[in-house]
Amino acid sequence: MLVLVSDRFFIGLPEHARIMQVQVPRAEDSADKYILDYVKKEDLVLTKDLSLIEKLLARNIAVINDLAEQYDKDSISARKRRAALNAELRTFSRTEQSASPGASASAKQKEEQKQFLRFVQYLNDWKQEEMRKRG
Repeated sequence: MLVLVSDRFFIGLPEHARIMQVQVPRAEDSADKYILDYVKKEDLVLTKDLSLIEKLLARNIAVINDLAEQYDKDSISARKRRAALNAELRTFSRTEQSASPGASASAKQKEEQKQFLRFVQYLNDWKQEEMRKRG
């Protein structure tokens, strides 16, 4: 089951028996609170919220980001250091765009497709591993 938790409704999301949307109130950390209240050990959470990731890892919950990179205690520490550095750099200058200005739309689309396929492959691998664990 795919559960999407947000303070907004996902427009255009296809109706499917294995997809559920949960719309939480627009309050600080309301989505995080919902996730922490309902997550189970066998779940996989996709987020980039460092605070939520730390709480989930403390409960031994598997966490990945939108690039299908799995977090662990070491990687979250590195991400926090990088986030702090980026915040400091932003005080001195504007952050650059992630893609070079001269890159063609086609090159950007190919990169996005590559990232999406990597994400899907990770999900498939993770699901297979979970099924093997359950026997």
